[in-house]
Amino acid sequence: MKFSLPPEITSNKHMLAGGHAYTFRHRELGELGRIILQETPDGQCHISSEVVGDPSDPMTDERLKIFRPLGEQIIHILESALGSGQHTKPDSQSFIPNPFPPHEEIIESRLIPCERCGALAAQLIFAESTGDFGELEDCARKMFVQYRDHNVPTWVIGEPLGVSGFDTPARILKVWPSRGPIQQMTANAFNAELDKLLERHCRPLPDYLSHVFKPKPPKEFEKPCSPGHCLRMLNENMRTDILKNVHQGIHQQKEKKSKKSPLVMLIKSIEDVLALFGSINLRVERNPFNADRYYHFDPEQDYQHDIKLLKFQLKELKKILKDIRSF
Repeated sequence: MKFSLPPEITSNKHMLAGGHAYTFRHRELGELGRIILQETPDGQCHISSEVVGDPSDPMTDERLKIFRPLGEQIIHILESALGSGQHTKPDSQSFIPNPFPPHEEIIESRLIPCERCGALAAQLIFAESTGDFGELEDCARKMFVQYRDHNVPTWVIGEPLGVSGFDTPARILKVWPSRGPIQQMTANAFNAELDKLLERHCRPLPDYLSHVFKPKPPKEFEKPCSPGHCLRMLNENMRTDILKNVHQGIHQQKEKKSKKSPLVMLIKSIEDVLALFGSINLRVERNPFNADRYYHFDPEQDYQHDIKLLKFQLKELKKILKDIRSF
C-alpha cells in the first residue's frame, strides 16, 4: 500500500527502551504527536499513539484534529503489515494528550512587573532560533502551564531576522490571554506596544462617555437610616481596610452575647475603631469591598477619608439613638 505524508508534515524515527517511536511535525503547528512501537514479553508488537501537549491547552485539540486521522491511517498500515495477532489495536486510550518531556529543557523567559503596584503584568518567552511558525508553537506548548498559571499577557519572540538591533524585525506570537497571528515586528515597535500595556496596568478603565455626560461632583456623606444601611454604606465607601475592624467589633460583642441593640453595638464598634485609628496613623490596605473597584488607592489620603466618614456616621447614628430614646 503506497502512502506518503502531506507536504506540510514531516516525521523522524528515534529509539526508545524496548522499541522505537515515529514523531510527526507540522510546518505551522510544530510537533503533533508520535506513534510508538514496543515489543511485548510474548513477542508481539504493541502500537500506541499520543498527541503532544497539555490536555488543558486549546492548541492540543488543534494538533489532535490533524494528527488523529493521519495516525489512524498509519496504524492501519502497520497493522496490515504486521499481520493479525502481532499487535494490539488502538483503543479509547489512543491519541491521549501527553506533554512527553523526554529531557529537561530550559527556555528563556522574562517576567515583567508593574512599576506602580508590583504585580506581574506581562511575560516574554524567547525562542532559540529565528522561529519558523512551528518552532514558535513548540515554545508556546512547552511553556503553556507556566503562562496559564501566571495569567498575564504573554508573547513568544523569535531571534531577529537579520543583524541584531532595535530596528531588525523578529517573529512574535501572542499566546495569552488570547491568541493572535504570528507577526513580524521590530524591537522598537514591540516595546512601544508593551509600554502601552504596562501604562494601562492597575489604572481605571477609560470613561468613553465622559464627553457626553458631565462628571458629577463628589457626593456628600449620606446619612444612615438604620444600622444595616450604615454598614452597607461603609462597605461600599470606605477606602481602607479599617472597615474590617468595625465588623470585628460587632462580632466580638455578639460572641459575648450582648443584649444591646444592633444600633448600640454599631455605635460602640465605631467608637472603639476611632479611639484606635483616630489618634495615630496605622498601616492600612485598600478596601476590597469598595463599590468602585478601580479607585486609586492612596493610603494617607484614604486613611483620613475613612476617619472623617466614620465620625460622620457615628454622629448621625447617635442622633437616631437619641430620637428613639426620646419616645
